[in-house]
Amino acid sequence: MTSIDKKRVRAFEALESILRNTGETELLNMEHRKYRQSCKRIKDGTANFSREKKMAESAKQRALNKKLPYNITYKDITIPKKCPVLGASLKSARKVVSDFSPSLDRIKPELGYTKGNIQVISKKANTMKSNATPEELHRFADWVKANVPLEVYDG
Repeated sequence: MTSIDKKRVRAFEALESILRNTGETELLNMEHRKYRQSCKRIKDGTANFSREKKMAESAKQRALNKKLPYNITYKDITIPKKCPVLGASLKSARKVVSDFSPSLDRIKPELGYTKGNIQVISKKANTMKSNATPEELHRFADWVKANVPLEVYDG
């Protein structure tokens, strides 16, 4: 049994204990069914814990909260090796989000999370893009080109 499996078992046992103590038998039965189904999916290899699936599920929740269109699945999401905006390698970590973690971007925000309107870029690029209008981004880029010398850092 892997450490992830052990954690899942401990989490379920804790939930089971709480539900038994509160007399929530209907909820307990429902959780038992969900737990058995998830164990079966893991065992037969049909479980999908991919980064793309998590991105799609998070996007769906954001779309519901913001009342935006949503028609994508995890199959519509492709995570590149490098950020197409900044050129830096994308780094996926399970718990730690960094500037160069993959981030799902809406190309035209008003169109929501729809096929053809999403791309994966770095969190840093997505944050920069989300805090400015296209005009402001162009003006900023022009200013940087004119005023900031391109230097190579040994960092």
